[in-house]
Amino acid sequence: MQVTLVYQAALNAVVASSPFLSTLSKQFAVDFIVRQAMVTAGGGTMELALIGDQDEINRAVAFLQTTGATLTGPIATNDHPIKPALSNVSRGT
Repeated sequence: MQVTLVYQAALNAVVASSPFLSTLSKQFAVDFIVRQAMVTAGGGTMELALIGDQDEINRAVAFLQTTGATLTGPIATNDHPIKPALSNVSRGT
């Protein structure tokens, strides 16, 4: 079953200067959408939606982590935000 999972990616200089998205699209049966990015040769951040079978997305995420990218998420699924666990919600003062 095809799903969409959105991740935040922190990129170091090595990853930011490499064709990691090209490699991702060639090696894995996933599509991707760069939803937001601020990247320079020195590194940056990116919000990346991965679309495909859950197992293939998991493989693609594992690959991205081996490149030196730090992924957080998924922060959303099928374009719906993932709500934080109740214990993580602050009441404020």
